[in-house]
Amino acid sequence: MSARAIALIGALASLSAAAAPCTELPVLFIVQDKSGSMAGVPDPINAPSAPSKWSTARTVVPQVAAQFANRFRFGVMMYPQQSTTFSCTTGTTVSPVPATAADVNSIYLASAAGGGTPTATSLVAAKSYLIGLNLATPAHVLLITDGLPNCNLSNNPATCQTTTAGCLNTSTCSGSSCCGLGAKDCLDDNATVQAALALKNAGIKVYVVGFGASVSSANDKTVLDAIASAGGTGSSYAANSSAALTSALNTIAASTATCCLDACTQGAAVCTAQGQRQSCQVDAATGCTQWTSNSCPSMSACVGGACQACTNACTAGALRCSSGSAQACQVQSNGCTGWVTTQSCGYGEVCGSGQCNSCQACAIGAARCVGTGAETCDWNVLTGCTAWKAAPCASGTRCVTGSCTTCNSTCTAGARRCAGTTVETCVADGQGCTGWQAGQQCGSFCSGGACGTCGTSCTVGAARCNGNGTESCGTDANNCTVWKAQGACGAGTSCNAGSCAACATSCSVGSKRCAAGGGLEQCQATAGRQRPARGARAFRPVRTSARWARASARVGRRRGASRRRPGARCGRRRARARWTRCASRATAGPAARRASSSCARREKSAPGCRPASGCACPPPARWMRAARRRWMRGPRRGRGCCRRMIRR
Repeated sequence: MSARAIALIGALASLSAAAAPCTELPVLFIVQDKSGSMAGVPDPINAPSAPSKWSTARTVVPQVAAQFANRFRFGVMMYPQQSTTFSCTTGTTVSPVPATAADVNSIYLASAAGGGTPTATSLVAAKSYLIGLNLATPAHVLLITDGLPNCNLSNNPATCQTTTAGCLNTSTCSGSSCCGLGAKDCLDDNATVQAALALKNAGIKVYVVGFGASVSSANDKTVLDAIASAGGTGSSYAANSSAALTSALNTIAASTATCCLDACTQGAAVCTAQGQRQSCQVDAATGCTQWTSNSCPSMSACVGGACQACTNACTAGALRCSSGSAQACQVQSNGCTGWVTTQSCGYGEVCGSGQCNSCQACAIGAARCVGTGAETCDWNVLTGCTAWKAAPCASGTRCVTGSCTTCNSTCTAGARRCAGTTVETCVADGQGCTGWQAGQQCGSFCSGGACGTCGTSCTVGAARCNGNGTESCGTDANNCTVWKAQGACGAGTSCNAGSCAACATSCSVGSKRCAAGGGLEQCQATAGRQRPARGARAFRPVRTSARWARASARVGRRRGASRRRPGARCGRRRARARWTRCASRATAGPAARRASSSCARREKSAPGCRPASGCACPPPARWMRAARRRWMRGPRRGRGCCRRMIRR
């Protein structure tokens, strides 16, 4: 068993004889060194990865204050006041008497290490503060430091002993050993001892704790022992770890506590945040009530100050969100499952599915169009979240690039147009703005806002005949193929297979071709006075009903002509009667009806006369009777075609 443990047991034993209930607690005033050296580890050689001296102190000191909460009224002074580099400002009271354990915890969490070690002036300030309280109960000063006192500018930097490792006074230093701190770095042991002695003379004892390996060495501990001796407490306490600091503070607090107050109501029970059960009991050593902590048995949990069997509030591994924090279901030390906060969502975050996620849905100030309205990115300054906020556009306006602008109507509602082969219709939206909207896709072409179909099908570049002219296949404005006239064939030429060629001078009887004027010609044997040599052949025009009628009129006017050449006229009449196409008989009047009856007789004998296409009648009956009389009396009666013609 260590000497410190034996001393603690002895202190508690003496406390059991001295401590008693009281109406006002004594004061334990903590003077905390927070110089820059407190940022280092307590024992850099043996425990280089341990927490810093400042981190350890800000954890241990509040715990001891909570443990002795019903035995002391606390106060806290920290020095130097400013945390700048080697600041020598005197310490200030940051948590005045009476401070609770919670107050002590808050002030340690809010402070940081930095500056020099003005211990002497800070002890003088502590004496002035405590005397000013006019206390009726004892007061004690608890000095916690990790280095030797300095910051006395009246010391001579050329002859003084320095406190910073590796630095020498100005008369002996050279190079890097001249730290340039001057009198600030001079050891101020004498002034500090005198300040502790002044506290003792005022009835206030000074307890000293040297925290760190640097003040455990012979020279440094000698200085701290001198301060403790002047303060009426014998020697200083050395601590190189968190456990050693806790032990030293508990020993000091136990030895100085002269009375106590009830910390709770006897018999009360509560559950701690760690799941332990605390019950309020009377401490036999002090006669005051205090909280006693006990862990619940396995597979049980503390509920309402009592240990109860596990109810397993959740399934291990499950996640959830609670009060803006992410929680996970974990198995506790007692075997029960419970919700444990794993992450507290910060500014600009929101909990979802048991995780903290960013709630920045958009960039602040951004805008966009949604439907017929605009949306802007809204920022909640309280939560740091951003979200899209709708801003509908008024009638007659529309959203363009995130803002509402007046409609730029480009068409009249209901109008139609073509865009290539697509029909587009002008439509009005819910805001009253018009615009073109694609509709039917045409198969062939679009024209005038409607689909059309190409009527002619041919191969581009092909040629054909139309009458006595040529046509070529091309495309129109709608890209449809059409036959385009290329012009009529000239004199002495005729269209054949889509091109103009010179007319043939002879032909075969019965063959046909196109005439230059757009009519039809058929090859026949030449008759009459212009008959060519025997056996010659030539194309003759096919007579139309109009030519037949004119020819009949000429024959009728020549009734009194000489009969010596009837054969030629007969030949012409026979040719006309045979090849003339029949004209329509839809003519009113008696003459038309007489012609119709005669026409009916001609339909059986005239090869070119068909009922479906109408009938052009031969010369009137009176002309036929007169002709019969003339030709029968003549020298050539009953001969050739005329006799056959007359008999018809």
